[in-house]
This record gives sequence, structure tokens and C-alpha cells, in this order.
Amino acid sequence: MIPVEVGEPTIQRQLFDLALNQESLSVGLDLLNEIRDKRKIREVKCKLQAVRRYNTKVQPRSLQKEDLV
Repeated sequence: MIPVEVGEPTIQRQLFDLALNQESLSVGLDLLNEIRDKRKIREVKCKLQAVRRYNTKVQPRSLQKEDLV
């Protein structure tokens, strides 16, 4: 296969540093657990708000043994 266009490498390829890239990836992986924890807390908070909102609209009724439901 013959390449369509051959030319100068892009600036992104020229400035790429493998060691810096590996370091950035490891820092990102370290922060991943913290981000997951924050998201989990936010998820639980949203679910609790939804439950509270739902429960304010529910009208409690006591049912007896012979009641038709």
C-alpha cells in the first residue's frame, strides 16, 4: 500500500514525551478512586432526594384484613 500523503510530522507528535505521558496516566489512575467516591456520594444523595420527594406525595392508608385492594 502506498501512503497518500507524506510530509512533516504534526506538532503533537513532535512534542510527545513518553515519560511525561506515563506519569500523567499514573496520576489519572490515582485520582480515579477519588472521582468514583465523589460520584457514588452524589448518586446516593440524588436517590435519597427522589425517595423523599416521592414519600411526601404518598398518602398512607391503613388496610384491614377484609378490605378490597
